[in-house]
Amino acid sequence: MPADQVTAAARASTCAYNIVASKFVMNYWVDNSKEGSPRSCSIIAAILEPTRNTLRFEPSNFNEITSYLFLMKCFEDVNCLGFCQRVQDVGYHENLIGIFSLTLREDKITIVGTDFMFSLDSISQATCIPNHGENCFKGMNLELEEYKPYLKSQFKGAHSHVFPFIYLLKRYAPLMKVFMKFFTCEGIFSRIYQYHIRLLMHFTTVKSLNLSNYLYRSLTKNSERVQLKGKGNYPSLFHHSLIKVIVLHQLT
Repeated sequence: MPADQVTAAARASTCAYNIVASKFVMNYWVDNSKEGSPRSCSIIAAILEPTRNTLRFEPSNFNEITSYLFLMKCFEDVNCLGFCQRVQDVGYHENLIGIFSLTLREDKITIVGTDFMFSLDSISQATCIPNHGENCFKGMNLELEEYKPYLKSQFKGAHSHVFPFIYLLKRYAPLMKVFMKFFTCEGIFSRIYQYHIRLLMHFTTVKSLNLSNYLYRSLTKNSERVQLKGKGNYPSLFHHSLIKVIVLHQLT
């Protein structure tokens, strides 16, 4: 499918998101704060409080993908192109990640008395990313042989599971950077770890990975750290647009 048709189709499937976002974020939360309940007021105060954390936002557009045929095919093959379009359409609410992380309890989050389901299925339904494939996260173990197809010839003998980004073949560098921005959200591009290679294997259809599960575990881990240290003391917050996609999907 041509890039302009893919973009149009993805945008059409998420056209209501910004309308709902405006009504919910700007009106619902603020209107409910007038009830004066300690819970409502505390939530609103947290939402409106300027954050002092390092914010790792997903890209505001996905032109970096659609302008490069190889990248677009890779994202289409694993059903991630529509999610990237949703990220562009919904943007982010700066403090929603803090509210999400502080109120997450097992399978739900609560915002101003409204419960939102949080599960593998809710992530898969909101993002349209399939909930199947191998369940892997950052603590995985890969054989060094699995790295070699992605490394420059002079570095294929490297005996390390962590190496500089420049070791990566030029063909895969743009793909690696894009999914780092949308999915792993480290905010730096100088080093590559095992899980980056495992994700690269997924996006090049070498070995399927359950990306919905990866995102579920990443959000859960982030929330656990925030709840342990408190939002103001945790150094980085990420998955801003992903969380907004999840919340808005359950409002539509």
